[in-house]
Amino acid sequence: MNIGTIIKKLRRERDMTQDQIAEYVNVTAQAVSRWETGASLPDITQVPVLANVFGVSTDHLLGVDVTKNEERIAEIVCSADDYSERGLQVEAVKILREALKEFPTSYKIMANFMDALWYCKDSFTPDVADIVGYSSKESLLDEVIAIGEKILTECTDDSIRHSTIQILCYTYPQRGAKDKAIALAEKMPNSVCSSDALLSHIYEGDEKLAHKQSTMLRDLDFMMQDIMHRSNDPKIILKALDLAKLMIEDENYGFLRCRIVDVCEKLADIYLKENDIQSVIKYVRIAAHHAVIFDGENCAGSGGCTEKEYTSLLFKGQQFGYYSTSSPKNFSQQLLDEIRESKWDAVRTELSEIEMMLIPHARTEA
Repeated sequence: MNIGTIIKKLRRERDMTQDQIAEYVNVTAQAVSRWETGASLPDITQVPVLANVFGVSTDHLLGVDVTKNEERIAEIVCSADDYSERGLQVEAVKILREALKEFPTSYKIMANFMDALWYCKDSFTPDVADIVGYSSKESLLDEVIAIGEKILTECTDDSIRHSTIQILCYTYPQRGAKDKAIALAEKMPNSVCSSDALLSHIYEGDEKLAHKQSTMLRDLDFMMQDIMHRSNDPKIILKALDLAKLMIEDENYGFLRCRIVDVCEKLADIYLKENDIQSVIKYVRIAAHHAVIFDGENCAGSGGCTEKEYTSLLFKGQQFGYYSTSSPKNFSQQLLDEIRESKWDAVRTELSEIEMMLIPHARTEA
């Protein structure tokens, strides 16, 4: 349906005359008639005015099927997310880059493209560079910043803007612009005004409990990461494991197993430098134990897994499903690759048993 036909249809639906439309738009009735018959088209500057007269969007007036476009965009983003959840960020980048050719003004696609590019930095190799089209990790990060700044300049959707600010706050410091990251972060609401804090006052009963449990689990994850990165003192880092055991007394850790793997890997690496072989083997074995269980519980890439539930006192009934990473490798494969690096040669014999434990569970997405 062309714009003239749409104008005629909207005018009749609102019981308006061509003279009335002409007066609103400051043209002649003959001009409106020519639009409706297709003999001429409104000037581009008149389109927003006509849209306001009829109370519709300019997309509607121009015959753009917004619903169909939104469905297509959602389908594209879902497809890219599927690759991202399996650690195949390069594939997600390729899909989203092509999508931007089809929908160059879609901020939703831009934001997802920006996010996928950001995660590509973790595995930036010459092969990845050729595929994603950036000569270096730095040029990739510069593109992330360029997209983010465009979104913040033009987009009014709060959810898209907030996710964009998050990625920019991670990216700016890596490109020597820490001050820009701080300025953006300071514009965001503090924890008192966060959605978590506000929803905790709105929800009631079981809904409130589930929300509190979810928030506490996420906070526990953040606290474990903060403890792990605070220092290289094993006594401090061990507090992260103590905290997990305190909060989840039955050791049904769910997605937090991946955090325990990270903590134990760091402990093993520290003890390796101190030549404390007994402690190295102890924490690599603990890491392997949790990696194997985690990969068995993790739904990503295996298909058909059902949601599982926490059973500890604090989190009983809260569900955990899969947890995706920026790597196509599962945690068993990542740990196996780690302990096969040359720095572990001094304990190669002691690690052989752990390698055999990991091999049957190690997997890389094709």
